[in-house]
Amino acid sequence: MGDVLELLYQGLTGFYRCEYVFKNAVAQSLFLLRHDPSSAFLTDEFRSGESRADVVILNGTSTVYEIKTELDSFSKLGRQIADYSQIFDRINLVVPPAFASKALLSAPERVGVLVIEGDLRISETRTAVSNKANTSNSHIFDCMRMIEYQACLKEALGVAPDVPNSMRYKVYRELFLSLAPELAHDLMVKHVRKRSKNPAIEVLLRRAPACLAHSCLTLGESRQFAEKLALALETPVGVL
Repeated sequence: MGDVLELLYQGLTGFYRCEYVFKNAVAQSLFLLRHDPSSAFLTDEFRSGESRADVVILNGTSTVYEIKTELDSFSKLGRQIADYSQIFDRINLVVPPAFASKALLSAPERVGVLVIEGDLRISETRTAVSNKANTSNSHIFDCMRMIEYQACLKEALGVAPDVPNSMRYKVYRELFLSLAPELAHDLMVKHVRKRSKNPAIEVLLRRAPACLAHSCLTLGESRQFAEKLALALETPVGVL
């Protein structure tokens, strides 16, 4: 089954370069070749204000990748960049060669522009500039889970107040807003990237075809599920 999926993926890359093709290229070239999946974190559709980030990588800092394929428009780009600027250090626009000039003109100069070539190589046309100092504590807080912002406060202030569950969001939020923006950002990166501690990811990355790199990295299932999926990928089609 894995071979069948790889064959279908090759068809997509040649004739229908949809968003998944771009996401998988980012997962392979910008994440797996540069980072250790056990300590760095890649996710997609990450809540970012009113937008959902296509791909986010958290390692030493935060980097967001907004994908615009030849099937997409730039109509929402302004709103998306505004939202991403509230949370992420480096913002990148990922486009096909045909959109490179448009991307350079449409995105602010601090936004990086990456071009995915026909062979899925990624070239950097413009380098993203650090945006960490301009992030918003309130937006950063709202993209985290309670266990994460609680850990941030314990590290920054030495304690997270023991208050009733009904009051935690309000109290913790007010405390988080008092932090310096760069500190708030760095604490978010440190604690959200702990979501990478998923043994299921390691199982699939070892056994799944390269076309499923992005799917493996964003899997939210258990190790048992991952092992069953890996077995299915290795099973002859006629046996399934």
